[in-house]
Amino acid sequence: MKKWIFLILILVLLLGNFNFALAQQKIEINFFFSAICPHCVQEKKFLEELEKKYPEIEIKKLGLSERKNVDLLKVLYRDYKVPSEIQGYVPITFIGERYFLGFSENIGQDIENYILRLIQKVPPEEQPSEEQLPPEWPSEEIVAPLEKRVKLPILGVAAT
Repeated sequence: MKKWIFLILILVLLLGNFNFALAQQKIEINFFFSAICPHCVQEKKFLEELEKKYPEIEIKKLGLSERKNVDLLKVLYRDYKVPSEIQGYVPITFIGERYFLGFSENIGQDIENYILRLIQKVPPEEQPSEEQLPPEWPSEEIVAPLEKRVKLPILGVAAT
């Protein structure tokens, strides 16, 4: 009898740890935004709703007013091979192996569909090919340019 109890206890512990490990593996969404961007505000609300709808996702909201977030964005630009001519636009969202630039109703639907594919672990052969994916290039109505920092010289008068 003690052997059975011991065996059951071991199984419960193993299965409990297994489920815990699976629960830890969330789909990470890196959302970069600017506080003055109206499209960013829309996407932020959209992503918050998705987070409620899909507990499997974890959204990291990364404001570009913080230097560490700008540095991370540069790393992601390189890793995702984002063309230099579209770098600096916001909002930009990195999920899995894709990035989404700008925000509109269609882009929101693309984001949700991609998340669903990741949650359901759709095999790569069933995912759309690159030709079937919408272009990454944004239209001016769905993205806002990231403000560039300008260094101004200090003007002064020197006495002689």
